[in-house]
This record gives sequence, structure tokens and C-alpha cells, in this order.
Amino acid sequence: VAEYLEKIQKETPLKKIVSSLYLPAGVTKKGVLIVPLSVDYLFWTQEVAGIFDDFKERVAKEESFSAVQIRVRGQVSALARKSLEGMGATVSERAF
Repeated sequence: VAEYLEKIQKETPLKKIVSSLYLPAGVTKKGVLIVPLSVDYLFWTQEVAGIFDDFKERVAKEESFSAVQIRVRGQVSALARKSLEGMGATVSERAF
């Protein structure tokens, strides 16, 4: 994830690195929150939902953003995609 954030920094300058207990992410200078997930397959569970709710709440207190991009190394279940998009995020599979 750190290497991917470094790659993003070279392509689209980051304003800030943000994180919660489980997720590091970057906010671009244009206000896009980019959350790279280094997982093979993202399933939607109650625990995963809680992690994303916590993350969104923590980051919103620390930095403003206008859009959220979830970039997954592997694949995303249909329910995970629907849930994340329902939270206002765009989801990309096999992103890095």
C-alpha cells in the first residue's frame, strides 16, 4: 500500500496521508480520497462495514474530500461493491 501511495504521489500529488486503525489512504490536492486495499478478494461483512464507517468518520474529522476512490488489488464481491458505492465511493478492481 505504501508503494502504491508513492506511485499515486508521482502521478497525482497528494495533499495528505490519512489513516484509521486499519486503513492508510491519501487525499489528493484536488480533494479525492484514495483508499488502496491490498486484498485478493473483498467480501462485505459486518466487520468490514464497521471498518469503513470508522474510517470515513475519522478521515472526515481530519481532512475534507469531495470524492472517494476505493482501489482494490484483487476483486470485490457484488455486495461489497454495492455497499461501497452506496457510501458514495467509486470502486476499481485489479487497480495495482
